[in-house]
Amino acid sequence: MNAALKEPMSLEELRHAITQGKAFKAPGHDGICLEFFRTAWYVLKLDLLQIMNCIYIEGTITVRHLQELIVCLPKNAHPKNIGDYRPLTLLNTYYKILARLIANRLRPCLAAILHPNQHCGVQGNSAFEAVATVREAVAHAEITKTPFCIVSIDFNAAFDKISHSYLLATLHAHGFTDWFLPPIMGM
Repeated sequence: MNAALKEPMSLEELRHAITQGKAFKAPGHDGICLEFFRTAWYVLKLDLLQIMNCIYIEGTITVRHLQELIVCLPKNAHPKNIGDYRPLTLLNTYYKILARLIANRLRPCLAAILHPNQHCGVQGNSAFEAVATVREAVAHAEITKTPFCIVSIDFNAAFDKISHSYLLATLHAHGFTDWFLPPIMGM
């Protein structure tokens, strides 16, 4: 797993990450949108690949890469208090591309790491399977007259709320090397 993660990004991986992104999303602080990278692909591809590999392999994510712009969009026509606004963080597009590259690299490893009942993030799993699992468990409890409890946890903005030292320790426990963790923790 670690050997595959340590390989430099390929041109095909970069092209795939750029084509994966949704079109016409708001640009970040730098004003560059995904369509720019798609349109100028043949001109930029080698330079962009070199930049992404430099950031990924050397773990050099600068403050400039992490710049974001937070805007508050009104949820209704006449907002009166802070709850009537939805904060939206606009990240630079190349940051989003890098995150997608890393996520694509991690995706094949997730099935081996996550519990079989974990549905989110595992390629081939869907929310429908999670619902089916819950229904089967409820049906089994009803048939066998077994006491049963369901706990639903909302993981909204979970990464912002989890202890990053705990996350780092968990990644170490699952065998990720010290080389791979700086880009993850830097992001």
